[in-house]
Amino acid sequence: MTLSANSDSPPFPQAPHDAELLFGVAQEVAWRDRSLPRGAQASPEHSHPCRLSYALKGGDGELIARIPLPQLQQGLGERRDAMRRLLRSAGITWKPSRAAWYDLQQINKAISRQPRSFMALIWAISKGQPYPRPAFGLSQLLVALLLLLCLLIPGLVYIALLLRRQQRYERDLQQLVKRWRAAGSPAPDDTLLLKLIDRPAQPAPS
Repeated sequence: MTLSANSDSPPFPQAPHDAELLFGVAQEVAWRDRSLPRGAQASPEHSHPCRLSYALKGGDGELIARIPLPQLQQGLGERRDAMRRLLRSAGITWKPSRAAWYDLQQINKAISRQPRSFMALIWAISKGQPYPRPAFGLSQLLVALLLLLCLLIPGLVYIALLLRRQQRYERDLQQLVKRWRAAGSPAPDDTLLLKLIDRPAQPAPS
């Protein structure tokens, strides 16, 4: 997935949703690296990709951070993986051998039957918005099981920490739903949804 801003930019497609997603990923990397205080906002109007990096800038056009292209691609990959996991957790699947836009209709129907929190997560992941990560995954469950089998007390402490993280996740998810509703409860962007599940975007049939 690519987006171009000027003659020396990397090969990213010039589309509003791509620009929005890239900016969000770059800002998230800056929060993680602490080059931008968490919660502080950069300027999407002044920020843009360059040949080997993404220039994240403030409202006055001053450079905040230069995000290396590999870090940007890693952030995009994390969102692709999160989108696939989210869809599959709801039993939503697609077959690469079938027409992309036919599959998309089926995916959208399945998404529309999901709870608001599910819709809010899709919106946040695809729009470059911050989104909460669940506390429990396969690796965490395996670690908890091993600790319980080998060391009971550390295992119980680890599970207690996971439960606290899960409570924080649920609170953050409620806040995300409020942000999604404030944005007008938007449905998934079809072209971007296809890109995030690694399907080529094709024109809709006439």
